[in-house]
Amino acid sequence: MKSTASKRVVLDSLRFAYEKTLEASDVLDGKLQTILNYSSVAVSVASAVMASTLISQVGVSFWIILAIALGTYVALFLVVMNGLKPRSFFLPVSANIETIEKQYYKSTEDEALEQAIVDHVHFRKLLENENNFYKARALKAATWLMATMVYLLVTAVPIGLL
Repeated sequence: MKSTASKRVVLDSLRFAYEKTLEASDVLDGKLQTILNYSSVAVSVASAVMASTLISQVGVSFWIILAIALGTYVALFLVVMNGLKPRSFFLPVSANIETIEKQYYKSTEDEALEQAIVDHVHFRKLLENENNFYKARALKAATWLMATMVYLLVTAVPIGLL
C-alpha cells in the first residue's frame, strides 16, 4: 500500500508541474501580445507625429532611420506572430479510448499510476520543448527588436535635424 500512496504523491506533483507549464505558456503569450500592442502604438504614434510636425525640417537621414524603424516593426510583428502560432497541444492522457482502456481500465491501480506518472513526465517535457521554448525565444527576439525600434525612433529626430 505504501507504494500506491507514494505514487499518488508523485502524480499529484507532476500534475501540478504540468499545470504550471501550461500557465507559463499563457504568460508567454500574454507578454508577446503586450510587446506587439506597445510596439504598434509606439511606431504608429511616433512616426505619425514626427513626420507630420517635422516634415519640412528633417533631412533624408530621418526618413532612412524611420524606414529602418518600420522595417524593424515588421520583423517584430512576424516574430510575435510566429511565437503566438498555435502548436501541438500535449495532453498527458491519450485521446484514443482503446489506449485508455488498455493503460488504465484493464490494469491494476499500481500500473495505472505508473503509466500516469510516465505520461505526465513525457508530455510535460514535450510541452516545454515544443511550445514554451519557441514562445520564450520569440519573446527574447521581440524584446530586442522593440528596444531597437524605440532607439531608432528616438534618434531619428536629432539625426534628421543635423
